Amino acid sequence: MNNVTKLIFVDCLEITFTGVISSDGNYTLNRKQQISNDCFIIYRKGNRYYKFIADVYMSGISIGEIRFIPRHSYKNNHPIYFKFNNQILYQSNFTNYIDKLCKIFNIKYQYISLLDIAVDCISHTLIDFTNNYLIQTRRRKKYSVRHKGKVQRKSISTDIDGMIKWGNIRSNKYIKIYNKTNELQQCKTDKSYINQCWQDNGLNYTGETVERFELTLKQTHAKNIIYNRLCDSNYLASILATHCKNYFEFEKTISNHDKKWKRNVTPIRFDEFSTELLTKTKPLVVQATRNERITLKNLYFNMAQALYIDLYMPEEFDEKFNPEIISNYKKWNETINDHLFLHPTLIQYYKEKQKYWAKEFIQKNEIVNGTIQFDDFVGELERLNLSQNYATHVKSQNEIKKQITSSYRKTNKQLIKLDALRIEVKKTGN
Repeated sequence: MNNVTKLIFVDCLEITFTGVISSDGNYTLNRKQQISNDCFIIYRKGNRYYKFIADVYMSGISIGEIRFIPRHSYKNNHPIYFKFNNQILYQSNFTNYIDKLCKIFNIKYQYISLLDIAVDCISHTLIDFTNNYLIQTRRRKKYSVRHKGKVQRKSISTDIDGMIKWGNIRSNKYIKIYNKTNELQQCKTDKSYINQCWQDNGLNYTGETVERFELTLKQTHAKNIIYNRLCDSNYLASILATHCKNYFEFEKTISNHDKKWKRNVTPIRFDEFSTELLTKTKPLVVQATRNERITLKNLYFNMAQALYIDLYMPEEFDEKFNPEIISNYKKWNETINDHLFLHPTLIQYYKEKQKYWAKEFIQKNEIVNGTIQFDDFVGELERLNLSQNYATHVKSQNEIKKQITSSYRKTNKQLIKLDALRIEVKKTGN
């Protein structure tokens, strides 16, 4: 344990489960509900995404918060989010709580939705090296150190506290580099458990400056990580090494007489650990433009609108309005088929998005008609999509484009009329 200069921890962990939290229907603020002999929850105020949030206690210790019953009905499979308290993550075998949550609440683990891996080190080179690189490249001078990553220079910033943000914080992954010693001294909440963890693991931080390198992975990159291996420092180091490759890597050109070679000068390495490069989860690549994706969604909503009219339109609409063109949902289905033929890169995107679009459409229409049979309607849409063939076409590309444009022109005015009539029916119904 002596002379340890680098430690790896999980600093933030959010898990997504599926299932239903059993309750007696009383969600009063600050109310205590006993779940099992050694587990209870205390309700808190919900947020804009979830109706109910509760603190979870096991053996009298608060381990995190659980969020359930999303406000948007098109959320799939009743997702339940659980976020660990930071202090729990600095304890050994904290992943056992995930299995206990599944057993006690009778819910099913789905994936990791957010993961922060922190490296605390005594090196005095990490922050200085990165700041020096940023200064040199900002001046656009020739610099012997070259960044091998794919991060654009405009996505790297430094705030007033000296924290370096490597990558866009809205992206699927990014890195933060900062002085952890100063952060703990200025922190308003008690985080003495971090100092205790350093001491227990042999990091001699007394009189030293501890620098933190923190990698954040969102759902796209974190969902395939094995949760019961998060207590293994070698596995955490493997995750870091995998995601730092071609993202936070530096090399320097060395010259000696007539010979030149490149040396890896990345300021943080994981040679102390037994690492292996893991398989990265590749995000869905959509080469089509934003307008083409919006067009596809609009076509799908028009098809859903047509099917909705055919199945659920009140009789009052027939007397005032005859939507002959709109209600032919089969033609809209063919138009979607044509659009996907023109843009084949959207096929996989469409397959993954259509179930969410169907539920989003239902959620919007429940405002007007609360009697929609959700499962039946989504089933009808799925049966339509199963019959699609994206490959066989006899029409030319120009004919398809003209047809899509013509469909929009013919239905635009009628859709406006239909929306006005739907509002009128809602008012008379109330």
